[in-house]
Amino acid sequence: MIIDSEKVVRRAIKHGIQIKALLATKSHYQKNRDLIQKLTDSKLFIAPKDYMVEIVGHHIHQGIMALAERPMPCTIDQLGDRILYLNGVSDSQNVGAMCRNAKAFGYTGIITDSNGCSIYVRRTIRVSMGCTFSLKYYESIDPVDTLKMLRERNYQLISTSLGADCVSINRISAQKKHVVIIGNEDLGVDPAINELADLRVRIPIDPEVDSLNAACASAVILHAASNGIFS
Repeated sequence: MIIDSEKVVRRAIKHGIQIKALLATKSHYQKNRDLIQKLTDSKLFIAPKDYMVEIVGHHIHQGIMALAERPMPCTIDQLGDRILYLNGVSDSQNVGAMCRNAKAFGYTGIITDSNGCSIYVRRTIRVSMGCTFSLKYYESIDPVDTLKMLRERNYQLISTSLGADCVSINRISAQKKHVVIIGNEDLGVDPAINELADLRVRIPIDPEVDSLNAACASAVILHAASNGIFS
């Protein structure tokens, strides 16, 4: 996987992500020498920023990038008590923002499925500001089967929806062990998953607004479900 920007590369190193190679300008290398010199098994390449742009093929904001080993997904039993399930969320920036939201509101595990974007895409990692590295990650092959396994482990399944039968987030009573399910940007949560959910919730908003952006909605819902863990 590719990691870019100084702060995110530093967080990757601090979280023990295996760095295979670093590409940096001389100034960024000198600034981050304390961490870089600890990477005894990594290759280091120094180049001017304009040459770095030619190498990577796109504009870069800061003069440091890393090639790293993608962390292995965890097992379903390693996800922790608070889990965010992304059902078909396909936009890398939304996924990155949701990872950051999850970390901010005390969620330890994140699940994606085959119809969505991985949390280890370059832009996802950057938008998350490296929060992807501190989350347990599980890749679901069959969403319904995965959620049934979580229910068997006594997780409460909370699905987001715009349906008239949904409960307002103002009335959420989340159990200690729960999964918040956010759906695809256009289609929402898969109907089969909505049927499986213990609780379907909505954000009360002005009726002239169809819905919130998926990442924005996740922040509101995760805050409501977190029961003020950091208050």
